[in-house]
Amino acid sequence: SLVDAREDAQIWGDRYTSRLADIQAVQDRIASDVASRLRLRLTDEEATRLVRRDTNDPEAYLLYRQGVHELNRFSADGLMAARDLFQRAVQRDPQYVTALAGVARTYVLLGSIHVGPRAAYPEALRALQRVRALDSDNPDLRVQQGVIHLFHGWNWAKAERELDPSMAEASELINPVWNM
Repeated sequence: SLVDAREDAQIWGDRYTSRLADIQAVQDRIASDVASRLRLRLTDEEATRLVRRDTNDPEAYLLYRQGVHELNRFSADGLMAARDLFQRAVQRDPQYVTALAGVARTYVLLGSIHVGPRAAYPEALRALQRVRALDSDNPDLRVQQGVIHLFHGWNWAKAERELDPSMAEASELINPVWNM
């Protein structure tokens, strides 16, 4: 349900039933239904971004979502499980840049929190090279490179360029409430 807190009124709410394999199609329907209910006037580009998919392989997508769950535990075991799930998603769909960026993110977090930069950042950089080859504008690419510059290279100028909060997409990854 989507609720207008000022009016304490439901704006949108619906029930969707489908097979788990169709989760992405259901998400597309929900996004479109919410945008319609809110009477948003979307440009063609915005409408395309609203239902953009990085993979059409439902199994790869589910592996990625499981990886996100494990990543959010932030434990060494959780991060390694996340890395493995992201890698399995990439094995299913080698063009799945979001899952590949997830691999890099797990190595950056492992290096920043658990095993030290020298042990994990080289693997993060290898994954980031693959992300760059697939999508040089990927915001996760900039964020992870910025963290590596900050915590490993101690290169403040490069870190600042990569983590520049004036870049809307990057700032959402740094701090989801930044733009609220």
